[in-house]
Amino acid sequence: MRKKLKYFLFIVLIFLIILALSAKVYMPNLERTDGLSKVEILPPVGEYLPSGSERFGEAEKTRIRLLNLSAEITKLKEGIHYTRIVEKDNEASQEIIYIIDPDEPVILLKGSVKNEYEKGFKKRYWVHLYAYAYDSSGREIARSQMGGAPGTPEDYGVLLSIKEGEKGDFELVIKYNESIATIKIFASIAERPAP
Repeated sequence: MRKKLKYFLFIVLIFLIILALSAKVYMPNLERTDGLSKVEILPPVGEYLPSGSERFGEAEKTRIRLLNLSAEITKLKEGIHYTRIVEKDNEASQEIIYIIDPDEPVILLKGSVKNEYEKGFKKRYWVHLYAYAYDSSGREIARSQMGGAPGTPEDYGVLLSIKEGEKGDFELVIKYNESIATIKIFASIAERPAP
């Protein structure tokens, strides 16, 4: 009787192992809306973000891990704009310049990252995140459009102040284009923000 029970348990164990190995890996931390189902977003959740040097042929990973990410096509209530001072007939006035109009569709990337640089290596507090969008041939067709990184262009990215071992949330906006096939998120790090 014991031999039959051992044999039965052995078969059940083998069956469970085979079932576990054949199961598809499911990444619950990436949510996308229907319009983005064909867009590949890199790197995958759980991996380290590449540095901007990858764009110039030098594959270098940071120690900034992408913890979760959601992507959706939406519209921004106020769009993205900046004001410019215009002087005409010795009178100054403000002019609003729209980068993205309020009625234009955008891709909103929301997520969180973790600074996994080792303590004592360097005090790396400033994490700059930005994204580029590419068509199927690999040509760049859009960039993230959120401000907030001192010393960088307004269309470059967001700046987080997170110490070693800490997490931070981010939002990046890319103007929607039907030709977008791939979006890559990059990170750069510094001990202090750019002046």
